[in-house]
Amino acid sequence: MEVVYGLIARLVGYNYLWFRVIVWGGALAIFQLTVKRFRLDVSKTTFLLYIMFIGVFDYARATLAMAVYFYGLSYICIPIRHDKFLSYILAAVLIALSIVLHRSMAFTAAMTVMVFLPLNPYVLFLMLVLFSFSAPILNNIFFDYILSGEFIPDEELTGKIIGYANLSYDDRFSIFEWIRRTVSYLTFFLPIIYLAFKIFRKKYHGFLHSSMLRLYKVTVGILLLAVSTLMINVETFVIFYRYLFMAMIPVTILVSYGRKSGMISNRIFKILLFICLTHELFGMAKLLLSGNLS
Repeated sequence: MEVVYGLIARLVGYNYLWFRVIVWGGALAIFQLTVKRFRLDVSKTTFLLYIMFIGVFDYARATLAMAVYFYGLSYICIPIRHDKFLSYILAAVLIALSIVLHRSMAFTAAMTVMVFLPLNPYVLFLMLVLFSFSAPILNNIFFDYILSGEFIPDEELTGKIIGYANLSYDDRFSIFEWIRRTVSYLTFFLPIIYLAFKIFRKKYHGFLHSSMLRLYKVTVGILLLAVSTLMINVETFVIFYRYLFMAMIPVTILVSYGRKSGMISNRIFKILLFICLTHELFGMAKLLLSGNLS
């Protein structure tokens, strides 16, 4: 990971602005390629990404890894015509590259298996149970192996993870900060929950057999992974929202498709945009007040 970004830094003469242009600009370009593969309007979907997640998209270097992963996933969701084998090879290479770009993508990449699972209320319930019971396992892995350095021999990476684990959780959040965080999380969960009702009502048969359903299942897996990290015995939200943010790209694509297909009505779409605007206003207020409300 550091080798890749170190190379980029050297190529731009360690200019921070150009480094971000390449990382975020590259992520945006790859995102737009992914949108094209899902046959959506690039301009509208990109605008939707800005409206919903502009404060998340510029989130450090992981954005580039996320974009590469979902571009790779698109070759599983929409294989190249008459050459599914080549599609899966391309997907595997791109997903592996995303892990090289940011090693936290390894757990997200594991959610790719969700593409091949059926999705119905019973399977969803079993997934909820499975992820709930997986929390103790994650807890053991986290403390017994990762923090001990046995699971990850990279001392620098282990040090970062230990740093996240030791971040103190401030339970004195103001009402302002709790509302801001709740609104922020709603932008991820609300569209997926709403689409779940639509899917299980089987009103939109085209969706039930489309590439979007495959993307939806992986997105559900990522959100469940994020929620399961809350059950790990660490005093921080960092691990939770790092994995939550990885659902940014597919949620944007699913909302764009939902709006185009009519699955998301005009009224629901306006409510979602209002939630996004509220989140941004809370974020701006927090910056203007120099974090005094958190």
